[in-house]
Amino acid sequence: MCWLRAMSMQAAPASAWSGRPGPPRPEVSGHEAVRANGFSGTWQHEDAGGMKYRADIDGLRCVAVVPVVLYHAGLSLMPGGFVGVDVFFVISGFLITSIIYNEMVQEKFSFVSFYDRRVRRIFPALYFVLFVSSIFALVILIPVDLVGYGNSMIYTTLFASNFYFWSTAGYFAEASETLPLLHTWSLAVEEQFYLLFPPVLLLVLRLIGARWLAVVLLVGAGVSLAASAWGVFAVPRLTFYLLPTRAWELLIGSLIAVPFLPKIPARLGSALAASGLVMIAAAILTIDGTMPFPGITALLPCIGAGLVIYGGMWSSGGLAKSVLEWAPVVYVGRLSYSLYLWHWPVLVFGRLYLGRSPSAAEAVALVALSFALAAFSLRFVEAPFRGANSLGGRPWLRLGAGAGLIAVTSAVALTFTLNHGLPGRVSQETLTAEAVRWDRNALRQRCLVDSPFSFSARQKLPPIEGCLAGPGAAGQRYEVVVWGDSQADSLVPAVVDMVAARGWTVREIAMEGCPPLIGADLVVVKQDLRGDRCKQFNTQAIEMIRNSPGLKLVVVAGRWSVWSEGGSVPADPRYSVDEISGVRSLDNSRRVFARSLEASVRQITETGVAVLLMGQVPEYEHSPWRCAAYARLRGHPVDACKIGERNVVAAPMQYSNTIIRQLAKDDPLVSIVLPTEVLCEGERCYSGRDGIFYYINANHLTSSGARHVLSVFTFDPKVGGAGGSPN
Repeated sequence: MCWLRAMSMQAAPASAWSGRPGPPRPEVSGHEAVRANGFSGTWQHEDAGGMKYRADIDGLRCVAVVPVVLYHAGLSLMPGGFVGVDVFFVISGFLITSIIYNEMVQEKFSFVSFYDRRVRRIFPALYFVLFVSSIFALVILIPVDLVGYGNSMIYTTLFASNFYFWSTAGYFAEASETLPLLHTWSLAVEEQFYLLFPPVLLLVLRLIGARWLAVVLLVGAGVSLAASAWGVFAVPRLTFYLLPTRAWELLIGSLIAVPFLPKIPARLGSALAASGLVMIAAAILTIDGTMPFPGITALLPCIGAGLVIYGGMWSSGGLAKSVLEWAPVVYVGRLSYSLYLWHWPVLVFGRLYLGRSPSAAEAVALVALSFALAAFSLRFVEAPFRGANSLGGRPWLRLGAGAGLIAVTSAVALTFTLNHGLPGRVSQETLTAEAVRWDRNALRQRCLVDSPFSFSARQKLPPIEGCLAGPGAAGQRYEVVVWGDSQADSLVPAVVDMVAARGWTVREIAMEGCPPLIGADLVVVKQDLRGDRCKQFNTQAIEMIRNSPGLKLVVVAGRWSVWSEGGSVPADPRYSVDEISGVRSLDNSRRVFARSLEASVRQITETGVAVLLMGQVPEYEHSPWRCAAYARLRGHPVDACKIGERNVVAAPMQYSNTIIRQLAKDDPLVSIVLPTEVLCEGERCYSGRDGIFYYINANHLTSSGARHVLSVFTFDPKVGGAGGSPN
């Protein structure tokens, strides 16, 4: 984050803003107030001379960082702990604008000086964390994860990691718990703001003057907020990670920093600051992962942070000051930059080393270690480089040293990536487990259409060319269609092998997150979206299937439980609705699921084509092969990585299995395979056996796993295509 303890600045003369008189000069924390227009003072920095220090700003940093750390550690009862990042954005916008606005109106601003201060403030702790993290990455990470770490480190050094994590997040992306530098996305957002905002501010001041500055900032904040409010539904990942939809949070702080808001009595300032703290607390306690974020939801913590900062300008006491200026709170605020940098790598490496989520006691220990490392960094890494006299007091030398750090760190990162994660560090058993990720459908990249809930133009039926596998591919002839979502995509290689003896060719028709349910509207509550594009895709798919000459068999597969059980995780509820009822409930979702799946099957079988209806595979918390790779890296047994309790991993499939059985009972052209009956024995389910992994991630089969599941299926010539089932 910014955690920039303000650099030297002087107040703008009253004439710089329509002649508005300056505010009174209240005492804050016993420091003498500084004469200022629009400010009650400034913040002590290493080169700030005798400028006043606002301890409540450091205290506000504490209020922001502690919920973030506890939330990430899984220790907090604060479901909205992540909003601390948004509080930091407001603080950052306020501090950065306070510094450069006053320097610019007095014609004292220097880009060299400004970026020199940024290097002194940001680089030492950041690159120290990257150095130590890289050592642990070499020891703890399997090669594929070291490659990802190296890629993310390159972007981190260039303050562009938000672009990296946005672009790599996706349907088959690994969980965030495996990404040690994921938290640097917010640092990248701020540094991009610092890169763009000074020249824009200088341009505005010179072209239209200070009189209209607040209007420009208000318009910019409004446009950004509107984009964020739209984007959380339309393009949620982009909205979360990128500056244009986050800029309004920083600009709230900027609006407080320029002479825009009126002066207020000290008592009112105290009340506003206290109200702001209450708003931040309310956001931490009431916002959770089910809500669209940032968007309008982020207004609560951001306005709260703004009120704390603005009210604190004018007050010399009150509840907020008492809380925020308490010495332990201020100290944690001083640690906040280093604490934020350290806590996430410590938690990620801890989880990977343990091979599981830490217990409460282990999480407390990891948090304590983060605090200890932050205290060390503040004392021995941050402080020595903050002063204007560090490295001989030469800005160009410090900027050159910063460029050198970027070059060296990038070279280390490239060593990781270009050498494929340095596989010589690990055993052959680890590499064998890691290689499982390539045991997948070769047609996926071309033929698996993007999710209907993503902002993509690639959401139409995939072309026949390139989506056929078998002897008839060259002539665009096919006898088998695999229709469904990514679960269906995983089955394609096994289906190709299954029908090879008959000389049949297979065509893939699949869309991420779009089960083959005719007539169903899919609702993602968090994005407030209906899956209209999925409905259109399925309509086109069934029309193509019904009009395909020579078609013998359609394999129908989907991740049914997402749409029959209200979603896969509580934080991301999803429901099925239709023209009969739009009620978002579990009962209605089950009704719609049963009705729509029957419609999908009937529209195929009434043409005389056989259907192989697949049940859903059991789902695991983590990728089994990844679990095994890390276990082997540490010399631990891997058996636990391949076993799940049936009442956990197979429970969500019970209802859909019941419906699937009924459909097969009612129609002789329908055959079924239930993976829960193939992969589970007694009270246990298996994600692999005899050195073979059945899963490519937590809920998709490898090609080997799909072949194992379909090995129980046999053709029945009496139905003209397929038949038989182990169930």
